[in-house]
Amino acid sequence: MLNNFRTLFWDIDTKKFRPKKFPKYTIERLLEFGDLTSLKWLEKTFSKHKIYNIAKKSRALSKKSKIFAKVRYGH
Repeated sequence: MLNNFRTLFWDIDTKKFRPKKFPKYTIERLLEFGDLTSLKWLEKTFSKHKIYNIAKKSRALSKKSKIFAKVRYGH
């Protein structure tokens, strides 16, 4: 899967990376730099609750990405 998003994960070996093992890193990266396709994958892979909670606590996400996450995944 991550091979489809190699450009978003430029700093790791996507062939060895396991997204579910590192949800914070995966969610932050896709929320900040992803497109509609990557967000659809994100929603299939992680619950909306998990995405929202990680985004809410993240210090790596921009204000814009945090607002997006709140609107799309918030309660």
